[in-house]
Amino acid sequence: AFGAARELAPPGGSEDESRGGRIVVVGDSDWLRPAFVNDPQFANFDFLTGALAWLVDRKALAAIPPRQSPLAAVRMSPSDLDGVRWRIFVFLPGAVALLGFAVAWSRRR
Repeated sequence: AFGAARELAPPGGSEDESRGGRIVVVGDSDWLRPAFVNDPQFANFDFLTGALAWLVDRKALAAIPPRQSPLAAVRMSPSDLDGVRWRIFVFLPGAVALLGFAVAWSRRR
């Protein structure tokens, strides 16, 4: 979606205490669907609260919090670690050696 924000000049062009308005325009309303607003992956709720805070000139509310990572820690048992070690230290170098041997053999002919 495409969006724009603009601060409008006060009516009559005077710069006294009267303030102009503010407007936020977003291309369509799909980003306001509950599935998108509630899903932290899209950060639409943060955009909505930030835009509303800017519209009402409440700078303290406009701060967007840091994004939360959905990643979880990997837990491996000792047997899983042994399997990883075998794959990294035995099978992978063996596959590279076998491939190198196959390339050398094909070039000899």
